[in-house]
Amino acid sequence: MRFKNMLILLTILIQFAATKIVPGNGTFMFNGIFPEITEEESNTQSGLMMIEAMKYAIKTINEDPSLLHGYKLDIKNIYTVNQINDVRQKILTTFKEKVPFLIGPYSSETSYIGSILTGTFSQITISYGATYSDFDTNDHTHEYMLRTVPSDKFRIQVALDLVKNLKWNYLAVISSYSYDGESDARHFIAKLPTIGVCLAEKIDLPNSPTLKQYEKTMDALITDKEKRLKGVILFTNKKDTQEIFSIIKKQLMYKRFVFICIYDCTNYAEIIEGAEDILNGTLSIDIAYKEMPGFEAYFTNLEITENSDSYFKKAWQRVFNCSLSGDDFRRKKCTGKEKFSRGVGYYPNTPVQTVMDAVYAVADAIHVYLSYVCQDTMIWMQGKDSCVLDTEDRKMYSSHVYQMLVRMSYTDGTLEDFKVPYSRIPETVEYDIHQLIFNNGSSKNILRASWSLNRPELHLFPDEVLLGSKPEFDLKYNNETDLAPIITCSDECPPGYIRINDLNLEKEKCCWSCKRCPWNSISVNNTCVKCKYTENVDFEKNLCKTLPEIHLYIGGQNLLLILLLFSIIGICLLLFFTTLFIYHIRSKIMKRCGKDLFFLILLGIGMLFLCPIPFMVYPSMLVCIFRGALPGMAFLICYAPLFLRISRIYRIFIYAKQSVYSPVLISVQSHVIAVLAIICVQMIVAGIWFTEKTPMASFILTEKGDYISFQCSGNESPVSMFINLTLSFIFMVSCTILAFKTRHFPKNYNEAKFIGVTLYITCVLWAVFLPTYYLTTGKGIFLREYLLSTLCITIGFVNLFGLFGQKVRLLMFPRNQDQDANNPKTWSISHSNESQLLESKTGNAKL
Repeated sequence: MRFKNMLILLTILIQFAATKIVPGNGTFMFNGIFPEITEEESNTQSGLMMIEAMKYAIKTINEDPSLLHGYKLDIKNIYTVNQINDVRQKILTTFKEKVPFLIGPYSSETSYIGSILTGTFSQITISYGATYSDFDTNDHTHEYMLRTVPSDKFRIQVALDLVKNLKWNYLAVISSYSYDGESDARHFIAKLPTIGVCLAEKIDLPNSPTLKQYEKTMDALITDKEKRLKGVILFTNKKDTQEIFSIIKKQLMYKRFVFICIYDCTNYAEIIEGAEDILNGTLSIDIAYKEMPGFEAYFTNLEITENSDSYFKKAWQRVFNCSLSGDDFRRKKCTGKEKFSRGVGYYPNTPVQTVMDAVYAVADAIHVYLSYVCQDTMIWMQGKDSCVLDTEDRKMYSSHVYQMLVRMSYTDGTLEDFKVPYSRIPETVEYDIHQLIFNNGSSKNILRASWSLNRPELHLFPDEVLLGSKPEFDLKYNNETDLAPIITCSDECPPGYIRINDLNLEKEKCCWSCKRCPWNSISVNNTCVKCKYTENVDFEKNLCKTLPEIHLYIGGQNLLLILLLFSIIGICLLLFFTTLFIYHIRSKIMKRCGKDLFFLILLGIGMLFLCPIPFMVYPSMLVCIFRGALPGMAFLICYAPLFLRISRIYRIFIYAKQSVYSPVLISVQSHVIAVLAIICVQMIVAGIWFTEKTPMASFILTEKGDYISFQCSGNESPVSMFINLTLSFIFMVSCTILAFKTRHFPKNYNEAKFIGVTLYITCVLWAVFLPTYYLTTGKGIFLREYLLSTLCITIGFVNLFGLFGQKVRLLMFPRNQDQDANNPKTWSISHSNESQLLESKTGNAKL
C-alpha cells in the first residue's frame, strides 16, 4: 500500500517536471490552537515554543518561493485555550472564518472532542498532540483530522519494555479523566501480565479534581507499613502531573516513589519546577526530539518589542519575572533587553518538530496539488499568466489537499513523508527516555534510553507493526546514578525459606510472605528439601553440605590410647597371673582353689579387658554385635562362677551346722556345667534380641550438629543394656549378699572376705556408672563408649587383684606369718578341706 501511494505521487511529480507550472498569488491561511499562557501558570514550552515553532515553519516555507509556486502561508489566528468548550468554539470559529487549515488541538482529549466537529465541517486539522490509541481506528478519510505524533500504543510498549528492563514486578497506575490517560492506562494494565508484573493500585482521577482528591490519591498509595519504595506510572495530563508533584513536595514524601511519566514530564520545566529535589530519579517517556535547523537561533532572538500578542507578553513576564507595564510592585519593570536562552524560556528537548511537521505536511500536500492545478497544459490555464486557484475559496481545494494528506499518512492517521524538503516523522518510530537527576542544588534531564521501531508499511496498524517487528531498546547508563532501583512487591526469600503467595490472584505472582523450612532443610524451586542425616545446611549457599565424619579408632583420641594402654596392662597382668597359676598348678594352694571355676573367672576378667577393643574398630554389623554382647558376657563369666564358688562355701558351713548330710551339687564339675548352662541362656537371650533388632552401624549427628559419628545403633537402648546385663546383675548382687553372710565364718577360711570386699567395690562402681551412663545421652561424642570401656577395665582390675591378688602374693612372696605354704589352715576354703570338714561331720562327702 505504501509503495502504491509512493508510485502515484512520484508519477505526478514526474509529469509536473515535464510541464511548466504557472505561479499564482494568494495566501493559504492557518489557525492554531495551543494551551493557554498566563502569568500564573507558565506554558512556555507547551504553549509559547509550540506557537513560535508554527510561525517559524511558515516563515521558512515562505522563504522558498518555488515550493508553493508563488503562493504563501500565513496565520490568521492563534488561540490559547484552557477548556474543552473553548476548543469546540475555536474550531467552529475557524470553519466560519473559512480558514482552510487548523494546527492543533494540543492534547488527546481536545483532539478527540475536536475530531467530531472537524469531520462535521470538513475542516482540515492536523493535531500535534493526538496520541491516544483509539485515534488509530478512526475513519480519517471523513474525519478530516490527522496527526504528527505516533500512536500511544507504541508509547505503551516503550513503558512495558522499560518496566521489564528495570526489573520491576509491582507498580501503581494513576490516570487522568480523559483520553490523556484512562484509555491508554487500560491498554497498559491489560499487558502487564505478559511481562510478569502485578498491579498494586489503579487510581482514576475524577474530572477536574480538587486538592483534597489529589491528597487522597497520594494517601492511597502509602498503604504499606514498611514504607517500601513504590513504582508509579503516570498516565496523567500536565495539570494533574503538576498537582501530584506539588502534593509530594508539600508532604515531603522523599524516597517513597519512583515515577515514570508516560506523557513527558522531566523535559518540561513548567511541570517539575520547584519539586526537582523530591523528584530525583523520575523517568519520562518522550517523543524523540529532532533538532530543527535554525529554530533555536530564531527563538532566542525574539524580542518583546517586535511581538504585540498578549500571549507573548504574558510568557515574557512569566519567564523573566518582570512587569512590562510597571504596575506590578511585586516585580521589577521589564527593560525589553531580556533574552531567551537555554534554560531560560528556551528548552532544547521540547518536541517542537511535531508542530513544524504539521505545517510542512500541509505545505507538501499543497505543493503537489498546485503542481497539478497550475500546469500550463491544463484547459483552465490556457492563456493564463497566473494560476487560477483562489486561496479564499477553500471548497475549491480543501478536499483535494486533504486526500493528498491521507495518502501521505499511515492507516492510523499519522503523517509520513514522501519527499524530504524538511525533517518530519520518519519511517522509524522513536522515543527517548529521560531521567531527572538532582545533585548539589541543580537538576539535569539526562538521556537514559532510546527506543525505536521500524515502520516501513503505511497500511499496517500499530498493533500489526508491534506484532511483526522487534523494537530496539538501547539503555544508556550513567555513572552519576543507577537508572532506577529494582521495585518489587516482596523481597526475595533468603536461603532456607519458601514463598507463600498472596491470596489475591492478581498479586500472587509478585507478592508473597516467606516461610522458613523445617530444621536441616533447604529451599529448592520453592520447595523445602530435607538434607540427609549426614548433611548439614550451608545457609549462605543454600546447599546440603556433607558433615565431616569422626569415629573411634586407635591413635585417634588421647583418652582412647589411655584406655588401650590400661587394657594391655590388664591383659599382660592376667597372662602373668595365669602363667603363674599354671606354673604352680600342682601346689596345694592351686589344688584347693577349684581350678575349673578359678580359670573361668580369669577368662571373664580377660574378656573385660578386651571389651574396649570393639569400640576401637570401625563399626560394622559384626562389630556392633560384639559391642553389645561382649560386656554382658564378660561380666556373666566373672560373676556366675564366683556366685557358685561362694554359694558352695556358704552351703557347706550352713549344712555343717544343721545336718550330717552333705549339700547337693557342690562338686566342681557340677558348677562348671551350671556356668556353661547360664552362659548358654545368656547367649540365647542375646541372640533372640539381636535377631529381632540387629544393631547396625549408622551415622549419628553430634550435639552441636557440626560432625557425624559412625556408631552402632541400638547399643545405647535401655532395653539392650537390660537384656545384656540382667543375669550379670543378678549374680553380682547374689554374690555380694552371700559374701556379706559369710563374713563371720572361721578366720582361717578367709576367701569369702576377699570376695566380699571385691564385690563391695564393684557395687560402688556400678552405682556410679549407671546414672552417669544414662544421664549423659548426647552430652559428648563417644562419652558412653568411654564410660563403658572404663567400667570394664576398672572392674577387671578390681576382680583381678581382689580375687587373685592374695594368692599371687602367697605364691610369690610368702611371709613367715603365713606359716607353711602347704598348711591347709592358712588358705582359703578349698575343695579338699571343705570335704574334710563335711567328712568329720557326716562321714560321707559324696555329691
